[in-house]
Amino acid sequence: DPRVVLYEDKEEINQPLIINPSSAVITQESFITLRSSIFSTSEVEDKIAYSHWQLSTDPNFEKDVVEETVDKDSFYTYCTFQKLQIGVVCYARMRFKSMEGWFSAWSPSLKIMKIFVQPPTVIFVGTDNLKAELQPLVKVKPMKTKGLELEHLGTDWVVVDEDDEEIEFSTGPEVYTFKLPPLKPGKKYQLKGKHKATTGFSSPMWGTYSFKT
Repeated sequence: DPRVVLYEDKEEINQPLIINPSSAVITQESFITLRSSIFSTSEVEDKIAYSHWQLSTDPNFEKDVVEETVDKDSFYTYCTFQKLQIGVVCYARMRFKSMEGWFSAWSPSLKIMKIFVQPPTVIFVGTDNLKAELQPLVKVKPMKTKGLELEHLGTDWVVVDEDDEEIEFSTGPEVYTFKLPPLKPGKKYQLKGKHKATTGFSSPMWGTYSFKT
């Protein structure tokens, strides 16, 4: 007897892409939210079951893999990964699973790295006779970053007195020794600064230094 062989056509789910962000990411945040393209398939009646996301320090995703699944009743094209570590390069990818049980191919991976710009460290304000100096000299340690070397573009400064009156000013790239604007005698002051670096990054907090005139 001739045998009849039945073949089941495999459903094709279109390979997704991580579209936001769409290229390698450098961030100062401890988390990142990723967005993929929309689920689509050759079977019109099939629907998405969930999206499957992976984050790993291994570009081959063979070790140190964090797994996340987002079901069809949520924003399945979005996924947030927490606890990014400074200076550690990670890779993210995702795929879809349909209600019929088929998986798409993995998306191309996305490279992610967290950096840190340290706030200004003031090492000296004034002269030997600070009370006679109403424009004290300031010395600051050079800007440091963790995770990636960035160029120093300048520093934004604020001098705040005991009455909460503020004087704002800026210093230029690689300027780490400068004089303060004219101050009032017999006052307590705080000097706060925020470094600015290339690619729009800045120190995430204000360095603070207290002194008197």
